[in-house]
Amino acid sequence: MAPRTSEHSDARERRADRRRNRPRWNRQVFLNVPFDDIDRYEDCFLAYIAGLAGLALLPRSVLEIPSAGRDRLSRIFHLMRKCRYSVHDLSRIQLRAGRYPRFNMPLELGMATALTISRPAHDRYVFATDFRLVQQVASDLGGIDVYEHRGRPQGVLAALTNAFVHHRHAVRLRELTIIRRELRRWADINCRGTRPRRSVYEPAVFRDMVLFATGLAREVSGEPGPLSR
Repeated sequence: MAPRTSEHSDARERRADRRRNRPRWNRQVFLNVPFDDIDRYEDCFLAYIAGLAGLALLPRSVLEIPSAGRDRLSRIFHLMRKCRYSVHDLSRIQLRAGRYPRFNMPLELGMATALTISRPAHDRYVFATDFRLVQQVASDLGGIDVYEHRGRPQGVLAALTNAFVHHRHAVRLRELTIIRRELRRWADINCRGTRPRRSVYEPAVFRDMVLFATGLAREVSGEPGPLSR
């Protein structure tokens, strides 16, 4: 039998690395949402973080990535490729008095749609305040489920449980509500309660909220977490 070469060893190590990284990739969810507080959308943003953490998933956002000389779209696409799922909230596509529709979210949804035919697979989910509006302005999305949340954080949580109903980590809506309320309290203390006031859309704040929500989710599921300290 021929001796194993360093090339074979390197290939074996690469396969082992892919196996080790797979669970993390399977948990990552790219968040494509508005970064504003119009109609108290900040509460919905926190609900996305809390809900995904409660479902044992890892929220990711372009907020956490430094530019490193690359344009924003390149950063978004690079991060999206690392994620098993993406969530796209099209709540800013309507024309309002004094405000133009926002096309960032539909553009990023198109990028995610291109990834659905790639390997490894990528699943994308569409959310909106009103599903009928999406049908009216984006007819090419016909046949795709649009998860309606009515602009309410509790609606976001319910929509997430419907979108990820086949996810192996089952959790009740009541448990997600606990995580959301505690995360809201954390944000009130660490953002609204500071001088100068901080934004939940700051990169460092987003990172800390994900860590805090993940710890809460573990405690709700019976593991030690921040509420026990």
